Amino acid sequence: MRKHLFTRCICFLTFFFFSLHHDDNGTFLCRGENEYGSDVAILENLVLDKPGVRIEYVRAVAKDALYLNWTVADWNSPVTDYFLSVRMFFLIFFLMWEIIILIFLSSPLFYYTQYRQEGESAWVYFISEKIDPSVNSFVMRGLEPDSEYHLKLAAKNRFGMGEFDLFHRHVRTLDFDPVFVPEVRVKGLTWNSISIGWSKPTEDRVREHIDYYKLTKRTDDQEVNMYHPSDKFSFYLWRHLEPATNYSFTVSACSAYTRECGLASRPVAASTEDGLSGPPAAASAGCRHDNVSGMNFVEVQWREPRNKYGQIEFYNVSIPPHTALAD
Repeated sequence: MRKHLFTRCICFLTFFFFSLHHDDNGTFLCRGENEYGSDVAILENLVLDKPGVRIEYVRAVAKDALYLNWTVADWNSPVTDYFLSVRMFFLIFFLMWEIIILIFLSSPLFYYTQYRQEGESAWVYFISEKIDPSVNSFVMRGLEPDSEYHLKLAAKNRFGMGEFDLFHRHVRTLDFDPVFVPEVRVKGLTWNSISIGWSKPTEDRVREHIDYYKLTKRTDDQEVNMYHPSDKFSFYLWRHLEPATNYSFTVSACSAYTRECGLASRPVAASTEDGLSGPPAAASAGCRHDNVSGMNFVEVQWREPRNKYGQIEFYNVSIPPHTALAD
């Protein structure tokens, strides 16, 4: 009897990347082939490195505050810390004058204006507030009003701290705080809706810092907020309200960069009109007989509606024909 010996060879292959680059991060398809066929394997190649940061946008949002956002490549290791560094930028103007006497001519007076950079302070870390590693934007506060700053940012993960990214230009804080308190008025109402309108800033420099409005509706036991873009018309219709109900409304101006709203307007009050009343409660009817007069009559009883939606002025009682009543 002939015996056959079958052997199976399992080969382990290692693929080495030399001079590894960030572009080598990704998915690779490995294909093996011999005289009996072919097979493929999918491999994930993760490049691990210190994080890289790029500051995309910086904007002044107050006298003492700058907003910045950035993109980050964490290279497959989550960011644990951000390092924000800042320095002030001084530009001093010197007005120098000089009298030049020209031979054989009159002696005019010349003024020369010279510009020079000096007094640039050293870079300092911003440590007043820690930046959450999960965010990609931040509002830096506590700066000097109407002053120019250079910013640079770096990130750190378990492989170390990456290079600082210097924003390409200096940014000046505002010389005013873009504060605006709207004035609100009621424009119209029905039994289930109230329309309000509000004023907008007259100064362009304030208007450009308001991105949306926070609209608040209050009753005795409830508060509801809505958010209205600043580039839309400055009115809003509150719908699906309860009839004959008192409401108060306020409006606040808000910044999309700081995600904060200013002081609320003075509240304005309005009441919806009376609506259709709900049905009377616990209505009942029965036939009665008076032994003294010998009269038969129908006795109808009810309580006030649960939802009156206004002041009840009268009740209308009617008995359809052929109605069966309890004795």
